[in-house]
Amino acid sequence: MWLGRWPRARRWLSRTRLSGGRILDVGCAIGFGTSELARARGAYRAFGVEPHWTYVKQARASYPDLAFIRGSAADLPIAGASINAVALLDVLEHLARPEAAIAEARRVLRPGGALVISVPNQGWLEAFDSLNVYGALRRFWPSLAPLDPSETSGWGAHRHFSVTQVRALLGDEFKIERIAITGVGLSEPLHLAILLFSRVLLRSERAYSALRYIYYTAYLLEDALPLPVGGYHLTVLARARASATAGPLRAQV
Repeated sequence: MWLGRWPRARRWLSRTRLSGGRILDVGCAIGFGTSELARARGAYRAFGVEPHWTYVKQARASYPDLAFIRGSAADLPIAGASINAVALLDVLEHLARPEAAIAEARRVLRPGGALVISVPNQGWLEAFDSLNVYGALRRFWPSLAPLDPSETSGWGAHRHFSVTQVRALLGDEFKIERIAITGVGLSEPLHLAILLFSRVLLRSERAYSALRYIYYTAYLLEDALPLPVGGYHLTVLARARASATAGPLRAQV
């Protein structure tokens, strides 16, 4: 599969010439992205970290050849300076403190290691963010089923980032090498319709779990459209500067 952030991250990492090593997929959910990253050229070994135990178990069952552990993006159970590449794909927008996740990524990365992040792009299209719209509706309509904890951050919103904000977030610890802005956000109204149909009309979480794969397909398809200005998705490749410190060691994984 060549659509979406994970294949894009795989292609970018395949061209970085990091001579193999380990790829850490932070916030890996059920492991699909980790399996995609494991296909990067260069003898990489990919594994995932995910805070939700249910997802960890599902990932292990779906991809028994890959390793998945439970952990937080802000407190990775990984030794410092032990990882060649870190992926934070569709993760930072869920976090109350995205800077903590970036600091942890830098701690575990080796000098010169690669960081790939993807976030919703800031702009007029963010008004269509389905999770934010649904969350706003719940404030006026409390009987609506709550969102899954993995769908929004603890601070209650799905954050959007500008390129300038991403640069500030990475700071002097990283050097940005590639930026891609893609997608038109058409999948977001579709997702909102699925949310309302399954959780309001049907009141069935099982229906939502099945129907959201339609959204995922649309999400991947429209992400393939490059839009240099105003796109919905922002993906960035950066390198850890060699002068930065890796931080203290932790339990090796």
